[in-house]
Amino acid sequence: MEDGKRRNTYCMRKLVTMVASVALAVGCMLPQQLHAEESTETTVKTKEELQKAIEDVNISTIRLGDNISADVVIPENRTVTLDLGGKTLTNEAKDTILNNGNLVVTGDGIVDNISNEKAAVSNTGTIVLNGGTYKRSQEKGVSDNSVNSGNGNSWYTLNNKGSMEINNAVTVELAGTFSSLIENGYYSGATTDSAVANLTINGGTFTGGKYTVKNDEMGKTNILGGTFKNTCPVGAAILNYHYMDISAGTFTASKYALYGESYGATGAGVLNVSGGNFTADKPILSKTNAKVSLSGGQYSSEPGDFVVEGFKAFNLNGSYVIAPLASKVTLSNTELTVEEGQSKTLVASLTPTDTLETVSWTSSDK
Repeated sequence: MEDGKRRNTYCMRKLVTMVASVALAVGCMLPQQLHAEESTETTVKTKEELQKAIEDVNISTIRLGDNISADVVIPENRTVTLDLGGKTLTNEAKDTILNNGNLVVTGDGIVDNISNEKAAVSNTGTIVLNGGTYKRSQEKGVSDNSVNSGNGNSWYTLNNKGSMEINNAVTVELAGTFSSLIENGYYSGATTDSAVANLTINGGTFTGGKYTVKNDEMGKTNILGGTFKNTCPVGAAILNYHYMDISAGTFTASKYALYGESYGATGAGVLNVSGGNFTADKPILSKTNAKVSLSGGQYSSEPGDFVVEGFKAFNLNGSYVIAPLASKVTLSNTELTVEEGQSKTLVASLTPTDTLETVSWTSSDK
């Protein structure tokens, strides 16, 4: 009987010890889990809070809770999302945002730059712009037929020498006409060893600049959509020096819609257009061995000799649409007998189906 009691007492003590150990282990785990969840996002209202949040690698999303004046630098190897939160971020003396790391910008809000030769966003790393309005509100540059001056305050709104992606909810503005709105690549000093600047525009609204999008030396740009407006009397919506592909978008300019030039190995001058709507005084200017190839798109005037072989610019009520030439005609019947008084239908189909050519019927009956 005593032995039985001892055994029961021993078993109960062992069970209590095990339960306590499990409870202790679970209790130790909980604070770590809560700490991980609390460290991913933060809202900042001052320059100092913003800088501290950038330095804290445990924070993945920084949201602006007030308008802030600061020169923001995202260091190399830092990955972070900046939510503008409907607020305005303005520079103090340098680029408003200099990204050397991996940055995603989201939300409504404004990124403004007010200093000479400084950008709203300058990028040497990888950046994705998913939202926001980017501008230089104190821009003074002017270029026209008699004046070409920065007037003490001019620069690009976006300056990319890394990898930049721009999406639909983005607006980029530049009131002046001395500097380009977007610079992709190198204005000077580029060599074949320079890092290639990659710009992808999926959509957005882009207004102003001497050139609205300038794809400079060692730049590669792919435009898949967006609205581009240029009012400079000596400028263009698009200026290409290296490699550029355009497959969609609306491009309006006072002078030129597309302007191509070439500078050798760092400026190959290759511009391929497969789609888009282009309205300008002159749709295209090509200089110094630039290679402009048009296989699609709609133009306000005749696009000239840039249409590639196998395609044609069709005049549709004064607007020129580039489409492929027909390479084959297929009849619904290869032989058809029609008796006197009867009628039958013969259908001709053209290949490729997106050609704008038409079939003309003639009779050999004399």
